[in-house]
Amino acid sequence: MLVQLISPLLKRKALLPSGCGRVALALGIYAVLGLSTSGLASDVPMPSGFATAAGNPPAPDTQFTDQNGQRITLGSFRGTVTVVNLWATWCAPCIKEMPSLARLAARLPDAVKVIAVSQDKGGAAAAKPFLDRVDVKGLQVYYDPSGKLFRDFGGRGMPTTFILRGDGAVVARLEGVTEWDAESVVAFLLALAKK
Repeated sequence: MLVQLISPLLKRKALLPSGCGRVALALGIYAVLGLSTSGLASDVPMPSGFATAAGNPPAPDTQFTDQNGQRITLGSFRGTVTVVNLWATWCAPCIKEMPSLARLAARLPDAVKVIAVSQDKGGAAAAKPFLDRVDVKGLQVYYDPSGKLFRDFGGRGMPTTFILRGDGAVVARLEGVTEWDAESVVAFLLALAKK
């Protein structure tokens, strides 16, 4: 309703600044109304600390390895909202958030997948025994010992997590730790899965 009221104002050039000023004003109005310019308009706001991925770029088509040693890409998860967590056994913040990632995975329907992609150079030989030792269960773990997926995503530090729409577009990014099973995160992912 508010968008219908504001849209005519945005078209009236005499009332608004020109060019970039008009675009900035429109973006500001969308932000105030809690609307997203990236196709995520929803009653559910993005959780605190997350950043919107400008332009919703496609996820990289980089190969990594599944639990059976088979090469896959993020394209394997098309049709589902996918939470892609990039982590390593030597990263203390990564380890801190692992239990909440596992709890998140347990709470979500099949329309949302949570995958943890280890960046350890030792691959499964380094990550699997570590996860067994710290007793993290129920989390789908994958391996990228070359770190290519992290680089292709433009990662700067770990943990870094990307949220992908069902079409493989990146909609959000989080650098650092969060409580993944917090109600705000669960609600956001469930709303995204309904789009």
